[in-house]
Amino acid sequence: MTTYAFRLPPGPDTVAHAKLAEELGYESVWCPEIPAFGHDIWITLARVAENTSRIGIGASVLIPSYRHPMAQASAIATLEQIAPGRIRAGFGTGFTGRAGMGKPPLSLAYMRRHLEQVRGLLKGEVVGIDGGLAQLLASEGQLPQRPINVPFLLASQGPKGRQLAKELADGLISLGAPAPGFTNDSVNIADLPSGAEWMKSLESVPEHLRHLSVHTGHNLDVSNGHDHLVDTSAAKETTFTGTPDELRARLEKYKADGATGFIFGTSGVDIPRELRAYAKVVGL
Repeated sequence: MTTYAFRLPPGPDTVAHAKLAEELGYESVWCPEIPAFGHDIWITLARVAENTSRIGIGASVLIPSYRHPMAQASAIATLEQIAPGRIRAGFGTGFTGRAGMGKPPLSLAYMRRHLEQVRGLLKGEVVGIDGGLAQLLASEGQLPQRPINVPFLLASQGPKGRQLAKELADGLISLGAPAPGFTNDSVNIADLPSGAEWMKSLESVPEHLRHLSVHTGHNLDVSNGHDHLVDTSAAKETTFTGTPDELRARLEKYKADGATGFIFGTSGVDIPRELRAYAKVVGL
């Protein structure tokens, strides 16, 4: 069965948008961990959990360097107690999120260690962290009984990352093309028109501040002073944009290539419109 989900940036209107997604019949909603751009992901997801009754609730994606493994495990366990069976956790190296802080993405070795530590804590195991031993020690009723079996997904494009997903996760979050055997988020990407002009504009910003200029607004709004150079005539090639029939054809191709689920997202300001539009496309 193909699932259809929607990605919502964590902010003041996320609960209202999640409630609408539930009413429209989406299987789940997902929020990215973007602390520099909006509300805290776990506070937001807790609010969503308390204000919905059916819809799945996911983090996509969590960046491990932001949180200690114990804090991460406790947050996941807390959500599982609020909304049993509806929680899933996606993890990523922070290719974009860390770049916005002038840092490179995390190594796969770091990802492996974090996933193993968080998974072990949720199972109730004693886990080595930073040279010490740790365990979820919550008394009965304070957190769900261990093991806590929340599905893990890993966002990765390369073969090594996808192999790690097969070893340690329950699925893959994929951009660009489906990967058979995984749960996928599939979005077509292409080179940006006017890329050279965009780069020239960007290089006018002092190098030590350039990453801040690039990521202002993240993918929530166009406000960094460079994006006017992007040629929107190529929207069909660079985004999931088109007529309803064109989008349905693309979805069918992705499914034929192995996709089992889709997470739609928007950078537009009218999220309720986009929620309704995608629901109509897929027949929810």
